[in-house]
Amino acid sequence: MKKRALKKSFAILIAIGVFLNLAFLQVNNVWADDLMDFYYTNSVTPLKNPMGLFEPSEIKFSHDGSIEVSSVPSKKEAIVLFDSSYESTETPIPFLGIFEHALFSRSIATYQGQNITINGDVFTRDKIMVDTASVNVEGKNKYYEREGSWKGTIGTSEIKLVDEAKPREELSKNDRKYYDYLFEEDGEITNMINVLTSAIEDEIDVNKYGAQIQFKEENKHLYSWPYKSEEDIKNGNDIYIQYTNKNSGAPYSELSYKNIEYMILGSGIFKIKSNMYFEGDLIISVQGGIFSELNDTPKFIYAEGNITLQGGQLNGRAIENLYLISGNGNISIETGTSDFKGFAIAPNGSIRLNGQNCEITGSFIGKELIIPPSNVIFNRPTEDMTDPFKRFIKETKGFDAVKEAISYLPNLFDSYTRAGVITYSDYADVNELDIIGIDEDDPETTNWKLYDVSTEIDDLRSYISTLKADVTTKRSNLGDAIRKALGIFKSDICDPDAEKFLIVFTSLDPNAYTIVSGTDNFELDLYKDINEDQVSDESGNKGNMYVEELCSMIDEYNSSTDGGKIYKIFIDLSLFRQEANDNEEIIDPLYDLAENLNIDTSDSVYYYRPSKEEMKNYHLSSSFINKLAQFSNNMPPKLAVKNLKISSAKFELSVPDYLKPVELFFKKTDGTKESIANLSGLAPSSDGKYNISYTFSGNALATLTSIDGGLSYGLESNELYLTLIVNYSEVFDETTLAIKGTVDTAGPVITYTLYEDKDMNGTKSGDEDEFEITVPFDNIKFNVEYKKDIN
Repeated sequence: MKKRALKKSFAILIAIGVFLNLAFLQVNNVWADDLMDFYYTNSVTPLKNPMGLFEPSEIKFSHDGSIEVSSVPSKKEAIVLFDSSYESTETPIPFLGIFEHALFSRSIATYQGQNITINGDVFTRDKIMVDTASVNVEGKNKYYEREGSWKGTIGTSEIKLVDEAKPREELSKNDRKYYDYLFEEDGEITNMINVLTSAIEDEIDVNKYGAQIQFKEENKHLYSWPYKSEEDIKNGNDIYIQYTNKNSGAPYSELSYKNIEYMILGSGIFKIKSNMYFEGDLIISVQGGIFSELNDTPKFIYAEGNITLQGGQLNGRAIENLYLISGNGNISIETGTSDFKGFAIAPNGSIRLNGQNCEITGSFIGKELIIPPSNVIFNRPTEDMTDPFKRFIKETKGFDAVKEAISYLPNLFDSYTRAGVITYSDYADVNELDIIGIDEDDPETTNWKLYDVSTEIDDLRSYISTLKADVTTKRSNLGDAIRKALGIFKSDICDPDAEKFLIVFTSLDPNAYTIVSGTDNFELDLYKDINEDQVSDESGNKGNMYVEELCSMIDEYNSSTDGGKIYKIFIDLSLFRQEANDNEEIIDPLYDLAENLNIDTSDSVYYYRPSKEEMKNYHLSSSFINKLAQFSNNMPPKLAVKNLKISSAKFELSVPDYLKPVELFFKKTDGTKESIANLSGLAPSSDGKYNISYTFSGNALATLTSIDGGLSYGLESNELYLTLIVNYSEVFDETTLAIKGTVDTAGPVITYTLYEDKDMNGTKSGDEDEFEITVPFDNIKFNVEYKKDIN
């Protein structure tokens, strides 16, 4: 007979009667038809038939059975390790060349003064207006058209750009750059403006960085006007900021951004100690000089409106490392005889130089340039001056392209998968987070988890969309990411039976590793949160050695667990980065790193080296992302339960009160009794029945034998005997000579409680699932015959 197995939903269930309503059972338990089926046979054998009255008789109960275990889809857990080190997915910043020009105009450049020397390259997208013979460009002077009263040469290398007949893709890389400047609706100029503005806004965002200065209409009440910094007050430096709202409530004027004006005034030295933001126009008029306090870390002054730099009274004092950016207005520099070192950027307005006898080192980049003064020298920016742009503005298109492919991965995983993403650079980003289910001391930072793809796919994709490249470092500490991922896999938030996937995306050999504080030993504590002081730069190949050490810990885990294994998959981004950089530099495959990960690079299941085109086409069915998901989804099904053991077997029997139970026992092989329970003292219940209940521990009544690796189990029980005495009852027929009758009453029920011995120690632990199977016996049937003694 086939019987359903019942999975207990609580660790302890209240004992219930055999015939309790089935509906009540289903409320308190979950039927486990999909886990296993139980087949059994039983027999009830009176050893004497008919039985007499008032004398002991025995009934034998025999049963055996088998359990067939079902297969269920494999559960999977995947952690993507995504190298966020800027260098891993670095692509060229196409517009960086703009900052290498001495002068750069999006439209027109006008030259009117005398003795204008430009030591550097000049680019004018539209036309130059030259009304003086005293302009000498010691560099390449590129423009589209030229007008003005002076028709002579203005340098040794004038290059007139013309619309090329060739399509863009056929141009050389160099020519393509200027083609973009000219003919692609501002091309790289627009890109530069957007990226630059966004980067500067991020940099001055008080909420993100906490140490920048913002002057906005909404926070003007935070300052006392005129505003003077505490440090300037302390040092007696006469520099202050004046706020004016001109014509409050009036329409915005053409020359004033939101009619708000800030003025930096005073006779002291204006030291720029942090990036500054002004929501309006800005006038800087100081006497003691202007410079960034840290020359190797220039600071940006960003104003939404016009910027006017007045300095006739500077009396030759230099302006050092000043980076001026006007988002929507013009920049006017009126510095008298002072030298200027820095950048002036007005992508949507004009830049006008009015000072005389000046030397400018840096770059003017504007929609329009107006150069009317005399005796002016322009020097192209030095390399150290353009470095801040390389540091400050990072092109993250490569990172974003890989992130987009990773974000598509959850769409391909089956519904039995949970997944998460860890980014790493100096170290794994989850070192700074509380992982849900492991460390939740600070709820505000508890924001990393494994997402259930079947119900939380949108949340996972949303989380992935927030990931950003770490543009502050070139470190790539893969070992630390593996350390944290292994800790998660071994923690209680993961299912020990789930197959686990560690998917690495990087184009860099590890160049950093994590150490135990105060030593040079590898940090192998899987749950240790670390800081930058514990990160060492690569020396003697230790970054790769650290990866190897962590991978050996994965191997140990795989060899010791009876549950799901950890599979390592390596997405080698070296070819993608090579092609994304659009240059001839060959970036070798990361075969050494694959070896550190114990991955065979010839095995297309565990190693992929996608091209730029393949990364772009991640959504195609033939893509490496799709193949990666298929490998996970095609994991063979698993047994629904493993390593079943008997926790207990409960024998229950209710008989009428004329059937007096005496003893429950086994018979030994030699035929002698092995008493289980003496029932002679049992009293009938109020409903006129003897209720017998006895619980056998472990294998005392029966044993389970695994067959075919746990696909099925054989249940072999001992024969159980009951001695009872049949007493007189009115249900029997009585004549003068005899008492005869038939007993037909419900047989016993044996309820087995099984458990899944996950840790294989032979003892039920709290987190191990329990199941119930029942063996309802046939009715107890026998005849009764008693002959009266008539003598």
